[in-house]
Amino acid sequence: MPKVDLHYYPESPLLTKFLLREQDKLLLTELHPSDYPILRSEFAKDKRAQVLWQDGFQQLKSKLPPSSRRGIILIDPPYELKSDYQSVVNAVLEGYKRFATGIYAIWYPVVLRQQVKRMMHGLQNSGIRKILKIELAVRPDSDQRGMTASGMVIINPPWKLEQQMRTFLPWLHKVLVPEGIGHTCVEWIVPE
Repeated sequence: MPKVDLHYYPESPLLTKFLLREQDKLLLTELHPSDYPILRSEFAKDKRAQVLWQDGFQQLKSKLPPSSRRGIILIDPPYELKSDYQSVVNAVLEGYKRFATGIYAIWYPVVLRQQVKRMMHGLQNSGIRKILKIELAVRPDSDQRGMTASGMVIINPPWKLEQQMRTFLPWLHKVLVPEGIGHTCVEWIVPE
């Protein structure tokens, strides 16, 4: 990976760009009218990437499966609407019907734990197997405003990811939260 001087947080699309191999393809969708031109500009000269001004949830229905029959789908919605948590579950179900062997990586914030619990319950009852939850909390859950934790739900996780996260997350938590509040979690929502 090339050395990069970071002057701002690059977010997931830019991090992904630096991890792509020459033969890889990347499809990015952005619905927000002010974010789309920024994303398009960032990838304008990258022949591996296609940037669409569309709803990413709809792309799971229309673009899967990929022609290579291999791929990772990163779902990173804004969660500005409470309905986004259920939209994630619905979109994953649609995508999984078309591409059951893909790796699905779903980012989520913990603002109100109840919303996350409903999303996890929806995924648990989906009939999909091999769902791993990885979470890092920098504060205890709260009913006050603000994010206390974030996590990833991984469907069809890569081999050794669980083991690696069980080692890495406690170290990261100790670095980020030296006072020891919050928690880490690596658990199977649905095993194989």
